[in-house]
Amino acid sequence: MQGQTIGALFGFSVADADDPTPLDELPAPLRPVIDLESVARGCWLLQAVALFPEHRGQGHGPALVARACQAAREAGHRRIALQVESPNTGAIALYSRCGFTAWQRRVDVPFPGSDDEGDWILMGKDLSPGTSGPAAGK
Repeated sequence: MQGQTIGALFGFSVADADDPTPLDELPAPLRPVIDLESVARGCWLLQAVALFPEHRGQGHGPALVARACQAAREAGHRRIALQVESPNTGAIALYSRCGFTAWQRRVDVPFPGSDDEGDWILMGKDLSPGTSGPAAGK
């Protein structure tokens, strides 16, 4: 926005891993997140989207999500996915308005000392016409 940083996004292609680490070998709090990431194989995963508080509510969130969808298409993907915690209702509403739907859920396993609760939700959006859901492929 006129040379001013108002937020950022980060995402990447989720590779089709040949030999994924078994979930039971991972720390318990990572298991639901890694398990959902495995469902998103072949997708472009929007790992983070953030806006400075003073720039929220001005239409920049949907613009950042649209930019992420563009990046996914430019990388050759037909699907984009993200993970969000169920208590984050504002983010879920934003992603839903941008055309994302819930694909799968996993119970959140909080780190010791964390007060996180709820579920991790894998949301996704098909970027190509005529297909939907996580089975659509890259």
